[in-house]
Amino acid sequence: MVKIRASQCTPLTTQQREWLGPEWQRFLPFVRSCEVTWRKSAPLYVLSIWAEDFEATLPKDAPAERLPKPIIAANDGKVLGRLPIGFPLDPPRTTDVSFTKWLDGFPHRICIAVTDPTVLGNHSLVLTWSSQEHLFIGKSK
Repeated sequence: MVKIRASQCTPLTTQQREWLGPEWQRFLPFVRSCEVTWRKSAPLYVLSIWAEDFEATLPKDAPAERLPKPIIAANDGKVLGRLPIGFPLDPPRTTDVSFTKWLDGFPHRICIAVTDPTVLGNHSLVLTWSSQEHLFIGKSK
């Protein structure tokens, strides 16, 4: 199991900036890259907007904005899926993301533990690798 640690995420590289579409451009200063590797596997990346940093730049009375969901990308920039919720925060929720069920150096499951102080409460989400679609696809658990 490989758990993403927000403290180990870094600013985007020039190459990673090119992976992101137009809807991401205004958020680029707030996007971090979280590398996911296990043993000698090729790295995957979770590219996510640090919501608190972005929201700190807005006026206090600004309406909430819908942020693009984090991207799961291969080392060459190919999008392999999206997390269904922000990482490490999707205010007011916090998320823990772990890559599990590694086969031949590739994770086949992503587990997301959501701590949610709202009426929805804490819950889990799971994404599984679809070898037919070449994407991580999800469901609530």
